[in-house]
Amino acid sequence: MTTFCSGFLLYFVAGNAIKLHCNSYTIKLSNMKIKLITLFLIGIISLNSSAQNKKNYFSSNGSSIEKIIINKEALYPETLIYNKKTDKFIVGSFRDGKIYEIDAKGNTKVLLADKRLNSVLGIQIDYKHNRLLVVSSDVGASINSYAKGAKKEASLAIFDLATKKIIHFVNLNKLSPETENHLANGLTIDTEGNAYITDSFSPIIYKVDMNGNATIFLENKRFIGKGINLNGIVYHPNGYLLVVKKSEGILFKILLTNPENFSEIKIDKKIFGGDGLLLVDNNNLILAANIASGVATESVFSLKTNDDWTTAKIIEKVYLGKVYPTTVEIKDDKIYVVHSNLNILHKSPREEQSKLRKKASIQQVGVVDKRTKEIKLYTKTASKNKTIITPEGIHKTILEKHINKDGSEFNLVHIEYPAGLNLAAHHHSAVAFIYILEGIAESQYIGEPLKTFKAGDTFQDKANEQHVIFRNKNKDKSLKYLISFTTKKGVPFLIIP
Repeated sequence: MTTFCSGFLLYFVAGNAIKLHCNSYTIKLSNMKIKLITLFLIGIISLNSSAQNKKNYFSSNGSSIEKIIINKEALYPETLIYNKKTDKFIVGSFRDGKIYEIDAKGNTKVLLADKRLNSVLGIQIDYKHNRLLVVSSDVGASINSYAKGAKKEASLAIFDLATKKIIHFVNLNKLSPETENHLANGLTIDTEGNAYITDSFSPIIYKVDMNGNATIFLENKRFIGKGINLNGIVYHPNGYLLVVKKSEGILFKILLTNPENFSEIKIDKKIFGGDGLLLVDNNNLILAANIASGVATESVFSLKTNDDWTTAKIIEKVYLGKVYPTTVEIKDDKIYVVHSNLNILHKSPREEQSKLRKKASIQQVGVVDKRTKEIKLYTKTASKNKTIITPEGIHKTILEKHINKDGSEFNLVHIEYPAGLNLAAHHHSAVAFIYILEGIAESQYIGEPLKTFKAGDTFQDKANEQHVIFRNKNKDKSLKYLISFTTKKGVPFLIIP
């Protein structure tokens, strides 16, 4: 077949017949050949998509958007930074406590390993003093458990950036021995090389100077809350810190010269789940937010101030779906976020954690305009061979699109459902045919029993009948499938009341 056909479309029509459209040829096939050709097409697409870890998506203006799948399973990174000296990303593992280097294809290399590191959270590069700073804690998800148990560790490790030799290892929880629980989390450094670390379980911000001397920079009851509290932190060149309180969805401005006189930044809306902060310039900030206080924000925000962070306004937001984004970074004016459903690891019983094999993603979510320095988060739009991301976090890649003479439109689409996603009740305007590539799908039409489909299974979506359940059964893996359908001109395939 491929000897005379360089590209083809499959048309599913009434009566289970099939047509193969190849350039100007249309060939009718018998039912006996349907499965063979379908599997042939699926095989090509599967091989093509699985061969690449670096995937390209597209913004509404056609700009390429990168998504790097980190090759190593169960790495569970919390922080993402870019090393301009090596042109590679650096992440730390929440699971094994090692620091990894990530290239553009998602390949990993252990950058350093220290047995005292349990779960790695904040990471910073101090180029001025040639140092790599790493925050370590243990909430019970690391294979390297802290000797005194979970939620007891808060440490800062400082390495020589070139040699990777340890310079200082600072035990921060010793500064507050009466405090029951600790989670050293966010990390930033000022121009003098002083490090500031948030404690998410204690109302404390620590300070560690260039000589490794640690003190409590600020402790205040205002930082107390339920769950994870103080989190992301950044140093501002005007002499203060910006800190997010995850559980409450607010930010603080803390003066270095008078930390007790801190203030809450007035923002037009609370951002629950606030995690990683990235200061783009004096007046623009990027914030990754996941889940807190029962609110699943799962988004990246850009914020702007006109009064030195007394107040701020949300400028843009991009929703990523149920991926639990944690931190953001900029490389070559491109904005990236890292996510690996870290919350699934947190919530899983210890005996189940070793079974989780999720691969993390480094996903581009926008750009910083080189001329104006304006932050532009991407909105997505669909066309052939391009991917859109829906508000639910579903990735849809249109592999083939064809307009028939009557105006009807044929689509062959690759779909990727986030882990655990349950789509709202809906119906379809046309019949569709589905082939499961990876994962497990559960589907139920009104009045019918719930059905389960796994990789290799095919099934049919019905037209104009209420589809009460369609979901990804896996809580830690994506569901991937191919779907083909033909709709009338101007009629959407999926309709949610």
